[in-house]
Amino acid sequence: MFLPDYLSAYHHKEEATLLNRLIQALADSAIHIADLASQNGLGAYALGALAGAENQDGDSQKQLDIIADEYIADALQSAGASHYFSEERDEALFFD
Repeated sequence: MFLPDYLSAYHHKEEATLLNRLIQALADSAIHIADLASQNGLGAYALGALAGAENQDGDSQKQLDIIADEYIADALQSAGASHYFSEERDEALFFD
């Protein structure tokens, strides 16, 4: 069973609609991030290169960390999330 089928079958209450969209958005983001990571730094980005900053946990940020965080934030915003908290950011994002 594919994720969209599962979500429709088991989460059909109206209040689950946002949750379904958020879960699907995270899954789609993971696919895009995996595709990007599989290129192993080929193309426009050196994915393992340090980005020159530390995240909230004190880890050095790599280019892939920053790109993945952007993918996730954009996907969650498009899916209807009201805010987003990430260790890759200094502050929470609050969406309109």
